[in-house]
Amino acid sequence: RGPARRGKRQALSYPKRIIFNRSWPFGFDSNQICWLIMRTSSKPLRVVFLMQMPPPIHGVSTINARIWKEMSREPGLSPSLLEIRFVHAFSEIRRFHAIKIVRLSSLWLRLAWRCIWKRPQLVYFSFMPVGWGLLRDTLFLFLLKLFRIPRVLHLHNRGIARHASHPLRKALYRLLLNGNYLIHLSPSLVRDELEGLLLQRSRIFVLPNTAEPAPARPNPDVPRDLIHLLYLSNLMEEKGILLLLEAFEMLSAKHPRLHLHIAGADYRGMQTRIRQRLEEIHLTHRVTCYGEVSGAAKDRLWQSADLFVFPSYFREECMPLVVLEAMTYGLPIVATQVGVVEEMLEHGHCGRLVPPQNRSALHDALQELITHREVAHHLGIQARACFHRTYHPRLFSEQLREIIQQMIPHEAG
Repeated sequence: RGPARRGKRQALSYPKRIIFNRSWPFGFDSNQICWLIMRTSSKPLRVVFLMQMPPPIHGVSTINARIWKEMSREPGLSPSLLEIRFVHAFSEIRRFHAIKIVRLSSLWLRLAWRCIWKRPQLVYFSFMPVGWGLLRDTLFLFLLKLFRIPRVLHLHNRGIARHASHPLRKALYRLLLNGNYLIHLSPSLVRDELEGLLLQRSRIFVLPNTAEPAPARPNPDVPRDLIHLLYLSNLMEEKGILLLLEAFEMLSAKHPRLHLHIAGADYRGMQTRIRQRLEEIHLTHRVTCYGEVSGAAKDRLWQSADLFVFPSYFREECMPLVVLEAMTYGLPIVATQVGVVEEMLEHGHCGRLVPPQNRSALHDALQELITHREVAHHLGIQARACFHRTYHPRLFSEQLREIIQQMIPHEAG
């Protein structure tokens, strides 16, 4: 399509291509070279998965574990895993320890050794775009750019738009994110977080999160002695747990049969603060705290709950898995409008939405669903249907496989 010039991107018409920012002589770029090699070779594509894995258990590590499980069985790939793990407990996150520097250096050297001696043809990188994680992951990203290895950056957090308001930070984001495959969780996040960066040499995909399907809950119309309200998330102040206790104090006076269940990993002594607060308001007998739960214990909490509440105002919240889990159990949901929760609940058709850090709005939404059980039951049915329609693991696997096949430089299937 016209004469090739050194340093210019060429719109060559070969299938399923992506343009990278490194130009080669005669107009070829890194992806074209890789594509031409793989077209003449029957060897599987060497892919390194650089990602966080459980433990600790949180949304990002859970989704990464699912991606690794899916891709480790994918035909045409020769996968290997490099785990980003600097802590083993959720309480250690966002705390400085000297051992983290040692582990970071060790992981960086292992990746460098892999790039030199077992050069991958693609690196799937669970990239942190904000905070201290951005500084850490920039070290890995520049190493991959140095070796001209094609990169997939899977973004699980938001905050780029907020930080990119400053011209220098915006230029840094463009330098980091240009020339990659990028995966984000929803079209609105792509629009709000990435479009303003004008990433002309990147290709962007959307891959929503998923959760394990759950069996149908017992008939909610059967009368029960108590109304069970469930909070299930890590015990961080930004997740809104203290705000929920304030709303529950107001509700408990009106609904003597209401009982609150709190489950989640402790973070910086929050569990102690919760118990102290309950003693102050004399509601210890109306609230049960479980700590971190998983497996059968977690399933029992979901099955016994009548209503799920997610009062988070965490700034980096995107697509919380716990909301997807509540949807798959068919629970009525009251959640704050953070991240893409509003999209997940179809703008209120599958649950009640309230502004973040608004105690009165949270109280009113919970009051409505506690009082009008038929409305709550209908919302639960809608939430479960929405999950199976949009977020089912089968759809996640199909979309992930389709995205990866567009990155593998050979014919799919």
